[in-house]
Amino acid sequence: MEVVLEGVRVEREGRVLLDVPSLLFRRGRTIAILGPNGSGKTTMLRVIAGLDRTRAGRVLIGGLPAHASRVAYVFQEQVFLRRSVRENLELGLRLRGLDESERKVRMEEAARLLGITHLIDRRADVDIVAEQLTQRALRLLRQQVDA
Repeated sequence: MEVVLEGVRVEREGRVLLDVPSLLFRRGRTIAILGPNGSGKTTMLRVIAGLDRTRAGRVLIGGLPAHASRVAYVFQEQVFLRRSVRENLELGLRLRGLDESERKVRMEEAARLLGITHLIDRRADVDIVAEQLTQRALRLLRQQVDA
């Protein structure tokens, strides 16, 4: 899917975090985003995922505004570890607007496919393997939502 940033500017507390006049990620390409700490790499990814708002400009993903597209973002830090694997899986589906019965079906199917049904109700921070499996499951669920 093609990603376009046009005149994107992100500011917080009067400080410019991101200023991108024009950038195009062509469909079917693998892109590496490199730069020193504080250069805006994560901010740009969060803007593309629709998690951060821009002060100016626009982001299009497949021709749609970022907030209307179906993009997943995996946080670089583990932010939901105090929850169970099930709750971690459910969160992404809930944020996508799936109703409870659909979430349950998708979570059970993902757990079965990944072979983690025995871990589903364990806290993700108790076992690093559970966390790794949660991340794999989140990616799998994301692919199912797109299908």
